[in-house]
Amino acid sequence: IGVVFGTVNQWQESAMFQASSVSEPWQLEFLNGLGREIEVKGWPHFTGQLTTGKTFYASFDGGYEIIFHIAPFMSADERRQY
Repeated sequence: IGVVFGTVNQWQESAMFQASSVSEPWQLEFLNGLGREIEVKGWPHFTGQLTTGKTFYASFDGGYEIIFHIAPFMSADERRQY
């Protein structure tokens, strides 16, 4: 599941994917509501094909892992795929 944040001045999807950080308190609160932050490197489970980004968010429920791709946390190469 992909998560993209846009600001008031970001109307185009390409601009939203260029964001490289999450700094607003409401953004972090939203992400923490989705699940917990996981480091890609060394994670032995499913990563949703993320390989070079530093972290992603995941939720674990009833034996299922739900992976959230957070655009600002993805590498530039990964963001270009979308």
